[in-house]
Amino acid sequence: MKLRAHGIAVTVPRGWDGRIFRRAESEVAAAPGVGTSGVPQSGWTAPVLHLGSFGLPDDRGDYGSGAVNRMRSDDVFLALVEFGPESVGTAMFARRGLPRIRPRDVTAATMQRPIPNMGGVQHFCTLSGRAFCCYAVVGSLARRSTLVELLNGALAGVTVSPPG
Repeated sequence: MKLRAHGIAVTVPRGWDGRIFRRAESEVAAAPGVGTSGVPQSGWTAPVLHLGSFGLPDDRGDYGSGAVNRMRSDDVFLALVEFGPESVGTAMFARRGLPRIRPRDVTAATMQRPIPNMGGVQHFCTLSGRAFCCYAVVGSLARRSTLVELLNGALAGVTVSPPG
């Protein structure tokens, strides 16, 4: 199955679930003392690609909260989250092209929220003049070599169009 939206296209691997979306409002909460704390700020919202080797729940965060806690040991999750145009050309996004994930890149310390036996990896990159964070989670650190192959296979099916 091929998904296409917001200048992002992906061939979803057989048996996987995938979505490309843009939230109606930013998930970034207002700073304390600015408006009402905890209320999402309006403004530019980032396109997000989610891929999972398992069924993705409808209610999940940009980096997989609400989804990764449902993963089994043989599952993987991938998020490709776009940042604003002001990020293009900065040192953080200097890498050109999607990363090739290596098993040693996947660690428990990289998880957004630690979950026993699971590992994550995060890379920032520029694709077609657009800044992205590529964040992935594997269901088992012990099986990360095999699971990283699945992630790299999924990444190979992603293309990004120039801004416009």
